[in-house]
Amino acid sequence: MQDRVKKGSYKEETKIVYGKKVLVETKNIIERTETGLSICSSLGGLELTNSNRQIFDCFVNLVSRCKEDKVNDGVRWIINIDNNDETIRLAKKFMDMGVRMRHIDNPLLFSFAVSERQLNSMIEEMKGGQMVFSILCSTDQLYIRHFKSFFDSLWNSALDAEERIIQIEKEVPSGSTMLINNPYQAKNQLIKTVLRATREIMILFPTINAVKREVVMGFVEILKQKSVENVRIKILSPVNKRIKEIIYSGNTKNKHLVIKNIVCRTIRKQKDLKSTIIIVDRKYVLATELKDDYKQSFEDAVGRCTFSTNKPTVLSYVSLFGSLWTLAEMSEDLKRVNEKLVQSEELERDFINTAAHELRTPTQAITGYLELNNEVFDDYLEASKKNQTTLKESSKIIESLKKYQDIIFRNASRLENLINNLLDVARIDSHQKNMIMLNKENINLIAEINNIVDTQLREKLRNKNIKVCIINDIFDETYYVYADRSRLNQILINLLENAIKFSESNSSIDILIYEDLDDVTKQENIRAFKRTKDIKIKSSNIEKKDNIKEIYIAVSDSGKGISPEIMPRLFEKFNSNSTSGTGLGLYISKKLIETMGGRIWAFNNADGKGSTFVFSLPKFDSPRL
Repeated sequence: MQDRVKKGSYKEETKIVYGKKVLVETKNIIERTETGLSICSSLGGLELTNSNRQIFDCFVNLVSRCKEDKVNDGVRWIINIDNNDETIRLAKKFMDMGVRMRHIDNPLLFSFAVSERQLNSMIEEMKGGQMVFSILCSTDQLYIRHFKSFFDSLWNSALDAEERIIQIEKEVPSGSTMLINNPYQAKNQLIKTVLRATREIMILFPTINAVKREVVMGFVEILKQKSVENVRIKILSPVNKRIKEIIYSGNTKNKHLVIKNIVCRTIRKQKDLKSTIIIVDRKYVLATELKDDYKQSFEDAVGRCTFSTNKPTVLSYVSLFGSLWTLAEMSEDLKRVNEKLVQSEELERDFINTAAHELRTPTQAITGYLELNNEVFDDYLEASKKNQTTLKESSKIIESLKKYQDIIFRNASRLENLINNLLDVARIDSHQKNMIMLNKENINLIAEINNIVDTQLREKLRNKNIKVCIINDIFDETYYVYADRSRLNQILINLLENAIKFSESNSSIDILIYEDLDDVTKQENIRAFKRTKDIKIKSSNIEKKDNIKEIYIAVSDSGKGISPEIMPRLFEKFNSNSTSGTGLGLYISKKLIETMGGRIWAFNNADGKGSTFVFSLPKFDSPRL
């Protein structure tokens, strides 16, 4: 058909027709099209087509030809579908006939219909199905191509009529998308949009300069005020640290709310990231194009701005922001995990070095003294063969062997303890149930402590002339705990050996025993003892266990105390408050105490001398854990 027009089969002309000729030209454009018809009108266009029998029959015939594939593109109609029963009824009627229909929010001030060979356009308002008086009618291909292109642009940005009708029936508000070319208008729209926020603001900044420009125009102060109003604010940017400095700086009446309600996360720098995107209450989205990031003012730096209240558009931006936020969150989590891994690797490396040293020391001692023993035995055997040994010489040799044997035994014991500690840590860290086997029984606590002090720790206490004082809250009271005896010994020896290690010579270690947590801070019955009146066991953060009676054991020394650097991670692995040791003892003790139903904590003494470790165990007559 276009070829025929180009060849001159139809005269190209543009004219205005009046009166009865309007109906003739309206029927012509419908009947003669072979590629379809595109219409953009108000409700009056539907009413006119529906009420005028001749035009309606032409439409029915055109739709039938479309269904028979005699007309290629069919009928497309753009209209503003408002919340009106008659509009919805007519729209549904024409859609049921086979007309494809879409909705635009802002209706045009004129109506038109265009086919491949003709354009009909009118500015006259159509009402109540009445025929208009005049129309512009053109077969000029320049006009036809222009209006077809204009229609296609409207069609592509319009909302499907069925979806619009669903919105109306479900009372879902419609939206629109607006392109703002004036940067001053864009600035006003940005501030106006953010001031609307009542629940949430999501912002994506492409650069640090974008943030600085927002500071200059007062946008950041608006954000701070909104945060005080309990509006949640999420900010994404490639330069998180500097943005935090800008956001959190300056005077504000409620700084804690600012920090509480403004959360900043870092995204990796994207070379194609050129827009500042602001989403408010998941209802409004504003995206500004970055024209020149080196400009200081907002108006000079940005290009066009897109503002939308269209729900699908807004939700698309919300989804994009949510994906970037999740990625940023995962990146921060991975960074924290990596930092922990690095820290863990450093601790484990230090532990390996320390453990290697600790293992090497007793091993070398055992090896060295065994070699000395071998030399003594060789000399003794050689002398015996020659009958040159006297009783006195034999006695000296036996004394030397005994001395070396004692050293070998102590180092072998030390080596065994270290290996047992490593095995205990392996069992604890395996997270497998029952890896640490316990054989619980009722144990006389004071008798057990006395036995440990008199047998296993006597030599260490004698070497530094340290006395151990056991202090009860009620004198001559016997305390029974429900625990594993060997593990209890391990805990007490570890705590007491630490106390001996850090105590000065000619000092004392106090072991305080309490039956009730409420009595821990009273100290009424032990004030006569020299230092105990100054020991205040800090139990404010320790809660009683329901229905569980506990015995509290405190070990207090007069050493240098626990350093502030060690205190926060005192019971973690590989931490040590001395130049020697693996830093496993307290970690193992804590896990064993917890496994037996107790808890442990520590503090530096109030008098500035030494530290106190307090742990609890279930009393024997308490309910079983």
